[in-house]
Amino acid sequence: MVNVTNARGRHDLLDLKPFTEYEFQVSSKLHLHKGGWSDWSESLKTQTPEEEPVGTLDVWYIKQHVDYNRQHISLFWKNLSISEARGKILHYRVTLWEMAGRKTTLQNLTRHTSWTWVIPRTGYWAAAVSAANSKGSSLPTSINITDLCGAALLAPRQVSANPEGTDSILVSWQPPEKAGSAVREYVVEWRQLLLEGDARPRPNWLRLPLHSVSAVLSENIKPYVCYEIHVHALSAGQGGCSSILGNSKHKAPLRGPHISDVTEDKGSVWISWDHFPAQEQVGCILHYRIYWKEQDSHSQAQLCEIPYRVSQNSHPINSLKPRVTYVLWMTALTAAGESPPGSERGFFLQGKANWSVFVAPSICTAVIIVGIFSMRHFRQKVCVLLSALRPQWCRKEIPDPANSTWAKKYPIVEEQAQLLVERLQTPWSCPEEPEPLAISEVSQQGTAILGQPHRPTCSESGQGHRSSEQDTAALSACSPPPPGTLLAEKRQAVDLYKVLGIRGQGPMLGSPASPLPVLPVDYLPTQEGYLSSNIDDPPPGRGPPPEPAEDLAPLHVSFSVFSNSLHPLPFSCGEKLTLAHLKMGCDASRALSGET
Repeated sequence: MVNVTNARGRHDLLDLKPFTEYEFQVSSKLHLHKGGWSDWSESLKTQTPEEEPVGTLDVWYIKQHVDYNRQHISLFWKNLSISEARGKILHYRVTLWEMAGRKTTLQNLTRHTSWTWVIPRTGYWAAAVSAANSKGSSLPTSINITDLCGAALLAPRQVSANPEGTDSILVSWQPPEKAGSAVREYVVEWRQLLLEGDARPRPNWLRLPLHSVSAVLSENIKPYVCYEIHVHALSAGQGGCSSILGNSKHKAPLRGPHISDVTEDKGSVWISWDHFPAQEQVGCILHYRIYWKEQDSHSQAQLCEIPYRVSQNSHPINSLKPRVTYVLWMTALTAAGESPPGSERGFFLQGKANWSVFVAPSICTAVIIVGIFSMRHFRQKVCVLLSALRPQWCRKEIPDPANSTWAKKYPIVEEQAQLLVERLQTPWSCPEEPEPLAISEVSQQGTAILGQPHRPTCSESGQGHRSSEQDTAALSACSPPPPGTLLAEKRQAVDLYKVLGIRGQGPMLGSPASPLPVLPVDYLPTQEGYLSSNIDDPPPGRGPPPEPAEDLAPLHVSFSVFSNSLHPLPFSCGEKLTLAHLKMGCDASRALSGET
């Protein structure tokens, strides 16, 4: 109220706030010191004119990676107060440039209090924002775009968030331990917890001087809502931050998470779940709990507690047994308590072999065993121990040769063979090996007919087979033994041939009626021997044997010839007669022939 004298209806009011609405009323009186005031006139409302804005905008930013070489830059600012705006803000001017050479990249005008653009991840960038009305623009607010949480040394310590009343949160922290002197200011940022699929909300922030260690957050704070709170410590060109979840009021969650999938991977079981809406969380979740137990089991369920993280929706479990069916469910916990169980999920663990469990102990055991057995003393002790522990049935004893059938029969057979050899020895005085004798045996009407023997001369040793006449002429060159002795020895040799031929075939047609000497059939001596080539001579006084009938079939004689059958028959010529090149055959005129 002002006193105006003689104004005549005009008065100028100075120092009013620009772009501010005022209401005016006028009252008067007739005398300065006498009388009273009149009633107030009708009100008059008017607004002062605009002026250029004063002050600067409070600007904040958030960086987000798009790919390996691009990033999102989101700029946010607060409205100027009426006294600072001094008019109607028509738009905001945003300038973004690369600091190297202050090359301007982009300028934009917007009526909103936020702006987002995509810039390269390389280089150093800066931004400036100013507000403009009809009279002019405010001074621009410049900020350097850096990594707000890049410096770990600048991160505040011991950050906590506790409810402060119904609609506010008290946030406290401690300055950085080593870089506290480099801090220029603190910025406390909070926004509603972002769930998967939700739109990113606008952040709220509060700037505080460097000596501050707490702040009360009351702007846009609602009960039963969880907020993500970051405390930034900023220096000239870098920053560090710490984060925490906080709410002004909370309750136990209305339900537990829903298990969406259970998979088996390399011996572990991965549990995946879906985030439930924020209105059902009714506060900040501190932990998740995963419960499991065997199906149809009355034992207490086992659990695993997981610290809550915004981006986490899966967790492994390594303590499940293979080939067992389990039932799993989850719950969520806030500071007020635990939620009801979520939906149950059954799972059967196939149980693939986890080789890492067996490989490491096996390698250690092998190294220890190799180290022990590398010492000779231990090897000897182990061999003795294993030999003592070997069962009786594994010990294969060497049989006693004295108990064998061969050892029992050999002396008798040896004696008989020796006697036979002594009887078959011929006292020929021929110094050279006689020529082989061809033997033929024909059976006719039960009587054995033998051909004339062939007696070689001493000069015919080593020659081939000759005719019968040549053999007869050559035989007269040597001086034979007396006829009676030679005839008995020849008959014994023929009997030996017959014994060998009859073995294994039974009686043979045309065999002599006279009994033959019988040798043991179960055993043959192992020494080398041969069959004599001598045959029976006809009795004295008897003429040459008659020719066999043409219609009489030759007798097939079987010989069982062994290389180790008899002892060698020594001749007086000094050589041994063997059957190494014996050739056997038969034709119409003779039943058996052999030649060496």
